[in-house]
Amino acid sequence: MNKLLYKSLSCIKAKSQWRKLPLSLLTLFTSLSFMVFDLPAKCQDQASASLSEKGYLQIPTSQPLSSTYVFDLAKYKFKSDTDLIEFLSTRSGDFFSVRSNGMSNQGALILHLNGHPQWTSTDWNRYLMEATVAHPIKPE
Repeated sequence: MNKLLYKSLSCIKAKSQWRKLPLSLLTLFTSLSFMVFDLPAKCQDQASASLSEKGYLQIPTSQPLSSTYVFDLAKYKFKSDTDLIEFLSTRSGDFFSVRSNGMSNQGALILHLNGHPQWTSTDWNRYLMEATVAHPIKPE
């Protein structure tokens, strides 16, 4: 009798834990949604890089050096967000990465500052020019 009662209580306890799971997943999904949809707002607070018509990236020299810059990709018409993300992933260099979340038509330039901690904005611009001349950030 006690074994049957124990099994019944275990089953009830397991069912109540499963009921909590959807709530936990909902909480997780809600948190992730706020983080994803907040990305464009965070990007607006970041420094801006310029992307020339030829596809060359440059950072402002009149502002303090930052590890992350945003740049506008609205002029490029990609078939899908996946195409945009895949294209940008091929345009990274040894000391920088280029990414996009696709939804905002903005790219992010991430400088790997620890690779050259003594570099100034001018040094980074020289490096970025060499890298983006070789592989322009512009679809063909």
